[in-house]
Amino acid sequence: MDPTTPAADATRPGALDGWQVLVPGAAEWGRRIAGLLADRGARTVLVPVVEVAPPDDLTCLDSALAALARGDYDWLVVTSPATVLSLSARVATLANRGRQTPSTALGTFVGETAVATLGPGCARVLERSGVTAALVPTGERSSAGLLAAFPEPPVAPPAAGTLGRAGRVLVARSDLASSTVSDGLTARGWQVDDVVAYRTITPDQPGARIRAQARAGEFDAVLLGAPSTVDALVELVGAPAAGTVLGCVGPRTARTATEQGLTVDVVPP
Repeated sequence: MDPTTPAADATRPGALDGWQVLVPGAAEWGRRIAGLLADRGARTVLVPVVEVAPPDDLTCLDSALAALARGDYDWLVVTSPATVLSLSARVATLANRGRQTPSTALGTFVGETAVATLGPGCARVLERSGVTAALVPTGERSSAGLLAAFPEPPVAPPAAGTLGRAGRVLVARSDLASSTVSDGLTARGWQVDDVVAYRTITPDQPGARIRAQARAGEFDAVLLGAPSTVDALVELVGAPAAGTVLGCVGPRTARTATEQGLTVDVVPP
């Protein structure tokens, strides 16, 4: 087996027979990726190096969600499946004193507000919560790609003696996410409310056996799904051994990996 040459046909069943792949990350994302890898013959070792928790102070988030339920926003922007799940959990708590489930409550709060996200993976999670994304960039699946596809803000007709009001956008993100989307939309003329939907925390360290395997080169590949996962991998597991194929889901994750001194082999177009 040559771990440097799988990428050309890795989508066919059995293409990764015999491979052992380390997947650090949040549990739901990791399980989904593990299923895809299993379809191709790979054995996956999941390491939950990243977990999510509600914000320390829920005041800003709850205020924004109340405004969303009132229909105050033209757009809701979510940039990760974890954001969708965190919003769903929170609105289920707020809606009808918890009588709605997360799979129905988010749709109730979103109502007619248009929703934008970075890619089809996040769009599928939205659909499971009863929300259909109105904007999913077809080009680069990054903050820059989303900004390039985002429409210009409408300007409401001004009331007598006042200026017209530009459209409003709610950007929900993790505490570690960059402000690129919010800054870009603000520069375009949108009124943006930027709120933290969840905190990213580091769980207990993985077992010594997994750390030893990674450093000894026993994994054929490592898949990284977010910049925070890169940082957690280096901190808790260490850099993978030379020869390990390192895949990153997008350019931001790849940049973080490079900044950490890792060699990135695969970044999807």
